[in-house]
Amino acid sequence: MKYTKYEIARLIGARALQLSMGAPLLLKLNEQELEAMKYDVVAIATKEVEADVISFTIKRSMPQPAVPQVRKKILIENVDASENVAATVSRIPTEDDLSE
Repeated sequence: MKYTKYEIARLIGARALQLSMGAPLLLKLNEQELEAMKYDVVAIATKEVEADVISFTIKRSMPQPAVPQVRKKILIENVDASENVAATVSRIPTEDDLSE
């Protein structure tokens, strides 16, 4: 799954907070690596996110489905040639027409 930059920032921030509160490391890092990172919880959290070892659930909200607009078919029966057929056929459906 590909994460957005906002999701990655949220993951790193949440994991860094956990680490700062004393959570155990999920990666095996030796002392040289930790000293190179200066024991920075954000750097450690970034490494854990890049290694994909954290177990967070990301729930993406999806947009509401659009209400389909259905056109009502107009049946023309027994139309004389003298009547204006175009005006009858091209009328715009109203809210009442769509709700039926």
